[in-house]
Amino acid sequence: MEKKQRNIHFEGARLVAGTGNDTAAHDAKFLISVLLIYVAKGDGKIDSTETDRMVEIVSSRFDSSGAEAMEMLSDAVKTFIDGGDLVGKLGEISLGLTDTECQEIFEMLLDVVKADGHLADGEVRTIETSGMILGLSDDAIQAGIQSAR
Repeated sequence: MEKKQRNIHFEGARLVAGTGNDTAAHDAKFLISVLLIYVAKGDGKIDSTETDRMVEIVSSRFDSSGAEAMEMLSDAVKTFIDGGDLVGKLGEISLGLTDTECQEIFEMLLDVVKADGHLADGEVRTIETSGMILGLSDDAIQAGIQSAR
């Protein structure tokens, strides 16, 4: 049985998966999924505790099954492979969120990097970049990093 390849592309600041009647537009879900993958991979690898925590976060945040959460995270991984101006697109998406939503997302990211019990230098850099994408102040970003240590 041949596995169907999903067509993933941007329409403005929204990521769209599929074509025709089989499309699903992602905005905040996409932003969260990509940033979760980004920070989890900050130390060079994504371990099973980080993966489990990402699935839990996505499942609970969007009231979805584990399989749906894995699909969202897989779509996020594919966007890294495709390249392009990912940071710019994520920044555009974050502009549509409230300050509270951005802070909640940042807390999710911190939760994932803490999942394996240590905070690597690469994870600190990805957390800083993610905080900037979300439009958080330097003070808020540094406070989050200190709380994760």
